[in-house]
Amino acid sequence: MRIVYSLLLAGLFILGYFLCKSYLCGNTAVSSGAATSAIVPAAAKDNCNVTLKFKDRDFSKSSSDNFRFNVNTSDLEDPSSVLVKTLDEVVTYLENNSGRALTINGLYLENESFDADLEESENLGQARANVVKTVLEEMGAEGDQILTTGLLTKESCFRGDTLLMKGVEVKFDRLDK
Repeated sequence: MRIVYSLLLAGLFILGYFLCKSYLCGNTAVSSGAATSAIVPAAAKDNCNVTLKFKDRDFSKSSSDNFRFNVNTSDLEDPSSVLVKTLDEVVTYLENNSGRALTINGLYLENESFDADLEESENLGQARANVVKTVLEEMGAEGDQILTTGLLTKESCFRGDTLLMKGVEVKFDRLDK
């Protein structure tokens, strides 16, 4: 009888472990809550690729870094020196190629909150793209060569719970004047 109780107890521990791992302890899903609640994202994925690539015809530059934004805002963390060096080359390329345009897609997640009344943007992604446009203009780029849009994304790269590590994607195109 003692062996039966021991086996039954061991079975309960194993069952409890798997139930906890599957439904309670291992669940990192985020509750959406009300539309205005702040997002509390899970930690960054190990396979998160934040590389920012600029490619147009024979021009190809990339930065191992990207623009980083605080969650739920268009507040930009200071760009790294690696990113600034790449941006200098992009600005020079735009200066030498007046017929080319750079489109900046600001990324945002569906469950990030955004007060459009405080910004002149349609969504949080476009607000982020506008901030990046301002950075490039301050570095010498012509504003009419830079287009901005917001892009809803499901991919997210976070550091901790507050910093979006991959804030924009970019592409070059012909400038329509």
